[in-house]
Amino acid sequence: MKKLFSLFIFFSIVSVTSAQWVVQPYDTAGNPGYWLNQLFQNGDSTAYMNYSNNTDDKTEGAASLQWDYRIVSGASWGGFDVRVHRTDSLPGGKFYYDLSAGTELKLDYKVLQAANMSVDAALTFSIKLVEVDESGNRDLWVQTTQADLKTAGDWETLTLPLEVSDDQTLGFRLQFGDGDGELQLDKVIGFEISIFYGAGVVDGSPAPTVEGSFLMDNMRLVGNRYEPLQTFDSAVADSFFVVDTMSWAGGGASSTIISDNSTDFVEGNGSFQWDYTVNASQGWGGYARITPANPGPIDKFDERTALVLYIKNLVPQSGTADRVTFRFTLTEDNTGEDEGWTCEVPIKLSEASDWTRYYLPLRERPTYNDSIFGGPGNNHFPSDGFSQPWWESKGDGVFNPEAVKKWHITLSAGGTSYGPQGEKLSGTLLFDVFQQSGFQFSDDTPPDVPSGISAVAGTYSNLITWTDVPGEEKETYNIYYSENPISDVNAEGVEVVKLGVEENVQVVEHVLLAPATDQEVTYYYAVNAVDKVGNVGTPGFTPAITNTAKGTTTISMVAPSGFTADGDLSEWAGITPFRIFPSDGSGTVKTGTTIDGDDDCSAEAYVAIEDNYLYVAFNVNDDVVHHEEDCASWTSDAPDLLIGLYNWHGAPHTNYQHGMEPDYHLRFGKYLARSDHWENIKDSLLVNGTANYFWGEKFGSGYTVEAKIALADLAAANDTIPEIKEGFRIPIDFVINDNDNKKPDGQCWERREGILTYSSVNQDQGWKDVSVWSHTWYGDQWTVSVDDQGLTGNVYSLSQNYPNPFNPTTVIRYSLAKAGDVSLKIYNILGQEVKQLVNKQQPAGNYQINFNANQLSTGVYFYEIKSGSFREVKKMMFVK
Repeated sequence: MKKLFSLFIFFSIVSVTSAQWVVQPYDTAGNPGYWLNQLFQNGDSTAYMNYSNNTDDKTEGAASLQWDYRIVSGASWGGFDVRVHRTDSLPGGKFYYDLSAGTELKLDYKVLQAANMSVDAALTFSIKLVEVDESGNRDLWVQTTQADLKTAGDWETLTLPLEVSDDQTLGFRLQFGDGDGELQLDKVIGFEISIFYGAGVVDGSPAPTVEGSFLMDNMRLVGNRYEPLQTFDSAVADSFFVVDTMSWAGGGASSTIISDNSTDFVEGNGSFQWDYTVNASQGWGGYARITPANPGPIDKFDERTALVLYIKNLVPQSGTADRVTFRFTLTEDNTGEDEGWTCEVPIKLSEASDWTRYYLPLRERPTYNDSIFGGPGNNHFPSDGFSQPWWESKGDGVFNPEAVKKWHITLSAGGTSYGPQGEKLSGTLLFDVFQQSGFQFSDDTPPDVPSGISAVAGTYSNLITWTDVPGEEKETYNIYYSENPISDVNAEGVEVVKLGVEENVQVVEHVLLAPATDQEVTYYYAVNAVDKVGNVGTPGFTPAITNTAKGTTTISMVAPSGFTADGDLSEWAGITPFRIFPSDGSGTVKTGTTIDGDDDCSAEAYVAIEDNYLYVAFNVNDDVVHHEEDCASWTSDAPDLLIGLYNWHGAPHTNYQHGMEPDYHLRFGKYLARSDHWENIKDSLLVNGTANYFWGEKFGSGYTVEAKIALADLAAANDTIPEIKEGFRIPIDFVINDNDNKKPDGQCWERREGILTYSSVNQDQGWKDVSVWSHTWYGDQWTVSVDDQGLTGNVYSLSQNYPNPFNPTTVIRYSLAKAGDVSLKIYNILGQEVKQLVNKQQPAGNYQINFNANQLSTGVYFYEIKSGSFREVKKMMFVK
């Protein structure tokens, strides 16, 4: 069973006016840090998109956001500037805008300085939503507004429908995605502001430019996507509520007056007014409560993730400040016994407030003790979810939103630890618009087994085919293989051919490689389906198929004898190079780029690892060797090595990882070698002309590269490169960048003419996606020998769990350098501890823990080890 439960760190107090939630007032959005420092644009250094606070001209709040822009069209199709605001941080610390309860975004804008264009052309202003799925994968959605930036004028209002549309002027269109391609309005992590100028570069003419200035203010969410559970229009006249004032307490009862307010409301024709007096007549305090007499049908709770309620604190609570708390309680009966689950709404009743939108996530959370906040030590309900009252444990003790049948609101006065017994605390509240928010699939039925699964032998590859499962939509397929019959795709020895193959593809090629020489291999295959919700189906299997795997060049276990970084590659004579030639298919030219044969661009690449050093050499054939002085290194003639320094088994990395399985992107340029991946750029890893690095042109045409890199210098701060052992299967790729100086006046990104890769499927995506790399071995054997598989006992280390993903068991291995106290814990993606596996003193050595996650929900989890000053965290995926 799998349900997609959203993550929430909620925006609990946001002012509203009329029927709207102010998502962003832009009062301080001009301050440093709100927008990312990067300016994304395709022009030169004179382009800008500067932001500031304008306190003199606004439609609400303290200020508006002023944009001053200059766009330089750097391409034949035009130019753009983009600024990005995102709230994302580390896993468990993400913030989300939940826009799912509304139907539109509205935004005020005013053009201060009309666009001054050197060439008249289209000028558009777009809003982009950045949202992530549960695994943290990003989708970017764009909508082009109707804003006229060419004409200065008064404040105008833009309306942005929160719908998906191929016409991005009528809704949001997916512009870029590495997520699930679904617009998840409850998982928006930020916005991008984009201005596009449609005047293109004409050869021989200066790049067109445009300058201007405009204001933005008051982005708000409007409309009701879901029918409100209660509008509070004429609620008293319709006898909607039943009042409980502790009448059983006699003279110690509370008192309540409820009425319909037709002059102060959020939407509709009125609000509900509650004039209350809570009598703290008991030692534990006192309460006043209102309960719907007939709340009507409460359905779809299993498909929602939160509740939204608008409240105005019209008259502040009298008496002891903050003695009264506001509790919202849901009653569910999945076991046949009523269970109450309560959320403490974070409203400060001692202070008056305007209409405020309160957001109550439909998730189970623990209670807390206010002593940690300096209080008297009383228990309180959570404000970011629901917990069961500590005085009334009933049913199964598990929050089941799908079984909710009624609700009520309680104003509760704390006991004598908060104030005198018998104190009466009075105030007035208004309520309007109670509705659901968010979306999650409630489907827990896994897809059927794919039919027609077969494997057909080809030349150095097997083709695996299947028929898509009928009745599913947007499902994906996972393909696995093993040397042994497969009964469980998570079992040890089962490897991944490809994960997440989209529907309607129904065929995947498994390229067969072997270390060093052609070798016969026999494999079994399995295919399973994963529906759009994430339910994983039972796999179907193939019988054994035997074929020949192509011997591939391996990484040398012996360093080049007498290595000297001088361009003379004679010391590499005993080491077999990786061949990257377009003529024989050992190299692949990226679609859309041009390489005119082996003389234009081809290469032999040498790789060796020994004694904590990585040795690399390239012999590149290139008829025109050119270096760009004013552009990024990838625009020049330069080879790249993409390599993972770990024993790869199981699912491939889809992005660069660190820790015990680090991935690296190295570029060898004319002046220096650099670690190029954007997460871990080291511009001067090695400098040309020093003892360990050489880049130089060779006689005839082309150039050579030699480098000796200390693995310790290569590693990022949180990397632990394991001891590389014979039999490691190493992810690897090579990219040869070719610049023939055919577009000297073009933009930097246009000057690289050709891209040649070792992997046949890279297509210039390897800089961000490790799964498109090829692979090889360290040495000439298939696997690490039995005697060499243990962790070293003289270092601290934490291995990646295996298998991963897993269901329901996985193995976690670690090594301790010294005896000491050891803690090994499992956390969910919110950073909450869900299991402690180890909490004791252990001697130095190697350890293995079997972890059973059967009691957990499907999702991403983290495991953390601590011992002395050693701490390491890794991610794992549990899939039921």
